[in-house]
Amino acid sequence: QLAEARGENLVRNGDFSRGGDHWLFKTDTSRPWEIGSLWFAMLFELGWVGLLAFNLLVGFVAAQLIRAALRGERLAAVVLASLVGFLGVGLNKGLLDAPRLTSLFFFLVLYGALLAGRNSPASPEPAH
Repeated sequence: QLAEARGENLVRNGDFSRGGDHWLFKTDTSRPWEIGSLWFAMLFELGWVGLLAFNLLVGFVAAQLIRAALRGERLAAVVLASLVGFLGVGLNKGLLDAPRLTSLFFFLVLYGALLAGRNSPASPEPAH
């Protein structure tokens, strides 16, 4: 109980008679709340359809980057290595919990898609 000068209790549901109402449970470490894998986190948050869409997107961009890297584009190889590194760490860590990492990852995927599509054989050569 936390009472003010008049004796009125300032803590609502201080005896927990209404369960967890008016209480915010917190921990100093995020370990109890983490999902241990990027793919399990995607499955938990987005379901099977979201996981499939994520894998298709990343697989398509990775395939495009592999083709571009085999054509000799060094930047495509760098972006591909970055994606592989991120996904490798994602095997044991749910990396999309942090908004900055999520933004960085999807910007990297977008950049990889744009980079691979820029000089693909199907696109016309720029005029000089």
